[in-house]
Amino acid sequence: MSSDITGGIFGIWGSSGTNVFAVGNFNGGAPYACGKICYFDGSSWTQVSTCAWYVLRGIWGTSETDVFAVGGNDFNGVDFNNQGIILHYNGTSWDTMIQGTLNLNAIWGSSGNDVFAVGGISNCGFNCPNNIGKILHYDGVSWAEMSVDAGVLFGVAGSTGNDVFAVGRSGAIVHYDGSSWSAMSSGATQDLYGIWANEGDDVFAVGKSGSILHYDGSSWSAMTSGTTQDLYAVWGSSGSDVFAVGGGGTILHYDGSAWTAMTSGSSSPLAGVWGSSSSDVFAVGDQTILHYDDSPDTNPPTGANSGGGYGCFIATAAYGSFLFE
Repeated sequence: MSSDITGGIFGIWGSSGTNVFAVGNFNGGAPYACGKICYFDGSSWTQVSTCAWYVLRGIWGTSETDVFAVGGNDFNGVDFNNQGIILHYNGTSWDTMIQGTLNLNAIWGSSGNDVFAVGGISNCGFNCPNNIGKILHYDGVSWAEMSVDAGVLFGVAGSTGNDVFAVGRSGAIVHYDGSSWSAMSSGATQDLYGIWANEGDDVFAVGKSGSILHYDGSSWSAMTSGTTQDLYAVWGSSGSDVFAVGGGGTILHYDGSAWTAMTSGSSSPLAGVWGSSSSDVFAVGDQTILHYDDSPDTNPPTGANSGGGYGCFIATAAYGSFLFE
């Protein structure tokens, strides 16, 4: 897509392939950053500034008129004042729901009145405790903190509201059964950054140094990723069609048997991935939006690094392979 996308893009979600939101930050002049939200209507990307000093890291919704975004303060990579934020979009405007909680990194829900946001303090840089996890829950009326014994959490996903997983520091995985959160044995020691659930017995988690874990309903086990790059996000259209993205423009695909590398055409770190189907997938990262589409398009999207192609990920809406948009 066109080079007017500046700064980092960390999360992406859509209600369809022609109604997609991405969040991140502008380069607001070091050491500060300013949150931003980008929107794709099927033809072009547009972006708007949201709130100074807040980096937006996660986004999720139920429809084009019910979208949630989360983030926090950022000051030279330090969680400045540990200030988190939750925004909501009603189809017309973005409004602040919560401001001042601990930094928030990810959000997911089973419905618009059953939403989970996770985060915590990872590096406050001052005289305060580090590595403290945080989970908030929205019941359709208000947000409330949930009790959890975990370090900072980076990702959350589930199959239902009574079957939710969150991942974080040092291989931590916690599970919510509808009543309480409890720790799971992951067998991992590396930080885990992203998680996606196809079903309650088919869950994927990704993390540092190419770590990929799979949960089969009974236990977590390590998968062979074929890379040592950090992996930041994972999404799939089914348990046999899963994409993971990470450092150095890494994009991996799982076909139900093995993970293989895809050509991204980018060396930028990729922090988020989402799709409307197996042939309509977006990957986002540092000044980068990539698109995957198995079919050629004579009128490709524009804005944020436009391009075209077939059979691979391409810059700005390439087709058939990942190439940066």
